[in-house]
Amino acid sequence: MHDPIPSEPELCFDFGITGLGASYHGDWTLDAKDERDHITHLMAQSEGTRALLLLIEDVLRLKRSSLADSEINALWRLTDSSPHDGSPEIGNRVPQWLDDILSVVVPMAEKRGTAKASWSAVERCAQGPKTPESGPNDAVSHEHQMLVTEVADLIQGLKPRQEADISLKEAKGALQRCAETVCSELAFRFTVCAYSAFYARLSRDTYRHMEHISARFGHGPHVVGAVEYLID
Repeated sequence: MHDPIPSEPELCFDFGITGLGASYHGDWTLDAKDERDHITHLMAQSEGTRALLLLIEDVLRLKRSSLADSEINALWRLTDSSPHDGSPEIGNRVPQWLDDILSVVVPMAEKRGTAKASWSAVERCAQGPKTPESGPNDAVSHEHQMLVTEVADLIQGLKPRQEADISLKEAKGALQRCAETVCSELAFRFTVCAYSAFYARLSRDTYRHMEHISARFGHGPHVVGAVEYLID
């Protein structure tokens, strides 16, 4: 997410691919016939195209990254707040799953009047140092790179109180690689999910630091607020 707008409603709660993963709670099958149908119902609840574009951006960053399928699967599993809670198991069908998401949300965005150029230029976050010629997105990319170390500290600080669908080693490895090679903002949201997935210990100071980082990314108050219950 490289173009935050202050007080933007779509950024108030979790969004993009992390928000999608968390939306597959235990009773999603009551309202949808399959995984793709759930995405359609979820995105239909949003107005305009912003929520759609945020999801498309996340998916494209992952598709165009150097992350292995196993690493993307590990990140996806972290969006499930408790083991086997209902989130689709994508396993060895990572490319297909990412394409399935796009096959639903791209036509919806186009139907709402969004040009393909709105997402076709999405690139990796690491764009090098900021220069006088840098555009707005270059400046945001630079800011995201400046936050890689702080996100990495949160990743290494994970102290599980329960098991998740994947091991802690797999989770930390995938999160670290996402922060370093894809986007620290996207990795941060996956890290917040990881704290829930592992029911990790969270001190008040660490939570406040999370809030600070989240605000720098341009998130609304409830992205981090979702893990406030973990504070010791």
